[in-house]
Amino acid sequence: MNRIGIYCIAAISLGGVGCGSGTMTGTPDMAMKPSPPIYVEAKDKTQTPANYKDCVADPAGPDKETEVEGLIKDFQDDNLVEGAVIKIYKTAADVPANPIAMTTSDKDGKYKIKVPAGAPYRLIYGSEGGKAISNGNPVDTIATYEFNRAWNDKERVAVKVSTREAIPGLVSVIPDVTLGVLAGSVRDCKRSDVGGAQVKITGTGKLKDGTDYKADEFTFYFVEVSGSTLPTRTQKWTAANGTFAALNVPAPGTATVTAYGTIALGGKPVELGKETVPLQPGAITIIEILPKNL
Repeated sequence: MNRIGIYCIAAISLGGVGCGSGTMTGTPDMAMKPSPPIYVEAKDKTQTPANYKDCVADPAGPDKETEVEGLIKDFQDDNLVEGAVIKIYKTAADVPANPIAMTTSDKDGKYKIKVPAGAPYRLIYGSEGGKAISNGNPVDTIATYEFNRAWNDKERVAVKVSTREAIPGLVSVIPDVTLGVLAGSVRDCKRSDVGGAQVKITGTGKLKDGTDYKADEFTFYFVEVSGSTLPTRTQKWTAANGTFAALNVPAPGTATVTAYGTIALGGKPVELGKETVPLQPGAITIIEILPKNL
């Protein structure tokens, strides 16, 4: 998922611009407006079919304790974040109470963290606390959890609380910052962003009033508009950036995200990948939906 896409996810989750509710019930229904076959887009805008035939297993994780040096940035303006507590979790069941390693970013947003020997190739990175500079002033950031990240992935995510105040609440959904936000991207076997995919979110708990969570009313897709990635009322599947987000998801709890897409024009949607993640109140959960061979 690209930087702008993540920022806009945070924006919509906290009262963003140009957003609205989509419609999708049950298995994604592509009959009303047929989606394109799933595709990836190159920098020159050339589109080619998404690759779901050449998936290979992840390599092994580190065979000895290995230090990873990286940066944590605010995704609104790329400012470095000072004092963020960065944690690594081995499994979803460990979030948020049982990290296997933790550290704090310095004044330049730099951090060093030791990944234990025998850790899996893909880990969960979390960040909480920390200050980003906005208009010369330090601003708090929001807790963020990144799932399915390679253990040696160096770039970490932070989102300013001030995004809530900086962007007018023009959504048709009133955001509740005590609930969870589930965002992510759909990837193919080459780890490229996939356009033309739809996601279905299931397995959540109930809302505070005891009613069921209506994921179809809170799931959004993002398109490129004048150089920015923004959600739209009319987008019914992932654009070339592969990005989606669901707002006001019951938390604490879990949610399952299943990606669907058609392989050929006019074909029936097939499952592209599925992930189940825990959600924390007031936090942003980011998941990369890993592919399976079709």
